[in-house]
Amino acid sequence: MISSFIEYTEKIKSSVNDIPEYNKLFWGGWFCEYLFKNYGLNIKKIYSKEVFDIIKISLDFIWKIVDDKYDANSHFLQNLLNEISDIDDSLLDQLEVEQDGIYELIISLDAILNDLLILQYAFTYNVSQSTINVVDKILQKQGIDLTTDVGFNDSSCIEEVRKQFKMIDWLKINKASSQHKDLFR
Repeated sequence: MISSFIEYTEKIKSSVNDIPEYNKLFWGGWFCEYLFKNYGLNIKKIYSKEVFDIIKISLDFIWKIVDDKYDANSHFLQNLLNEISDIDDSLLDQLEVEQDGIYELIISLDAILNDLLILQYAFTYNVSQSTINVVDKILQKQGIDLTTDVGFNDSSCIEEVRKQFKMIDWLKINKASSQHKDLFR
């Protein structure tokens, strides 16, 4: 069992390298799907419907590639990446949990699409921090620091960490598809 934030950080950095190449895009999509389902409706409160649609199209695009139903067409991908990169995240108050969830979603999608464009998967560690960062915001609202033993051992943090490592173990032996995007969530 992982007992500290430092131990978690070290273990997740090494463990994401154990995810087979064919499941790494799924790993990124899994985090984005969770963030979208939990914070996506708030996008329309801050941004236009067009921004909401860009985010949804980007997430759908990732799932189509995971399912081998779509090639990472560089022209379409470049257009999506440009549109995601153009979203003004300065409109978001990252001290608010819901808005931080949107921020984490946008930067995760940007990292995944960028890595798809250059055919690498450098996002795997950073995207794993997206949901932990949101948990951290929730705990900060309660005056708790995630990097302390008390914060890291909070049930919401422990549960998220457990889900991440459970998914990594599952991805090591299974070929994931979009049908699994809610697995362990």
